[in-house]
Amino acid sequence: MGDTDATELVKGAYAAIAKGDIKGFFGVFDENMEVHEPACLPYGGSFKGTREVMGMFGNAGPYLDSAKMVVEKVFGDGEDVAAVLRIPLRDGSAEALILEHWRFEHGKAVELRVFWSDPTIVTAA
Repeated sequence: MGDTDATELVKGAYAAIAKGDIKGFFGVFDENMEVHEPACLPYGGSFKGTREVMGMFGNAGPYLDSAKMVVEKVFGDGEDVAAVLRIPLRDGSAEALILEHWRFEHGKAVELRVFWSDPTIVTAA
């Protein structure tokens, strides 16, 4: 898979989630995917497989307004893609600045690592 392919898959995943298309978002993931969120978040930790990851996203919903997410930049190098995101908190108190690192194998995302500029804004909100 080329750089553009993985990058386009991630852009498509973000476009899907912005429209509320959960199935489209999860369509880029391998069924045994791993997602790692900062452990200090109320929904943080490491999650493996579709069921756990969907549960984590459901638990993040009350905190993050993903419908208002702004994708600032998506860039890739082979099967590694990074994205810079801004996502407002639902209570309007702050905006999360997030870097996501996606790792692909055979055309599917197998790992997503999420890095926050300041994860304490969620617990302070």
